[in-house]
Amino acid sequence: MQIECLKKMYDLIVTLHFSYLKVQSREDHHGLKNAIKETQTDFQNVLFFSQRNKILLTDEILTQSKIVFTKVKDWNAVATIELNEMNYLEERDLTTDTERIYRSAEHEITEVQRVISNLKSNPEVMTIEADIKNLRKLIEKYFSQLVG
Repeated sequence: MQIECLKKMYDLIVTLHFSYLKVQSREDHHGLKNAIKETQTDFQNVLFFSQRNKILLTDEILTQSKIVFTKVKDWNAVATIELNEMNYLEERDLTTDTERIYRSAEHEITEVQRVISNLKSNPEVMTIEADIKNLRKLIEKYFSQLVG
């Protein structure tokens, strides 16, 4: 039961990690919005799973999970503000056509880069990727001890 729990937790963490990285590489309004929403959903999935299966996880994994959750929660707050701003732009112009919203492709790229920069610049979340990697390593280590 614990092995299955670790496998599922690891899968969810890897998915969260990849969706977080996807946000960093978006270059367009719609791609960024979708990547942010996907990361928020993946975070909820990890959070819910870990809470439901807390008794099967080690203290070390739970401690590192809390670090990741705190940072993702902070990132999520900024991401929600940015999503609301992007939604506002669409509602203001009554369109999802980025040519009408931004008036030029260059302006869209500049604004997307600004949002990504805002998401990364919060001192509370600057180490989020390293913390996710540390959590992955802890799960890998413990999993190999169980099956090795």
